[in-house]
Amino acid sequence: MAEIIFYGKFQDIIGPSLELELPKDVASLKALDTYLAGAYPGFSGMLSNARAKIVLNDVIVQTDMAISDGDRIEFLPPFSGG
Repeated sequence: MAEIIFYGKFQDIIGPSLELELPKDVASLKALDTYLAGAYPGFSGMLSNARAKIVLNDVIVQTDMAISDGDRIEFLPPFSGG
């Protein structure tokens, strides 16, 4: 199972976290984004904002990264301030 954690707007849509057995066709963060958008319609398009970040096992990564069961995935909303 993958542990998926959501913050900010993402948490408002899905909740604080999910433990998810990744379907066979969900092998990348981009595929996970598509899967979550199908399960949670309000999530659709949320990662299109370039300032939104994904953290995979404590490292900020791009959506083309491969994922597997046992990973910890965090969705961070855009941050602002200074």
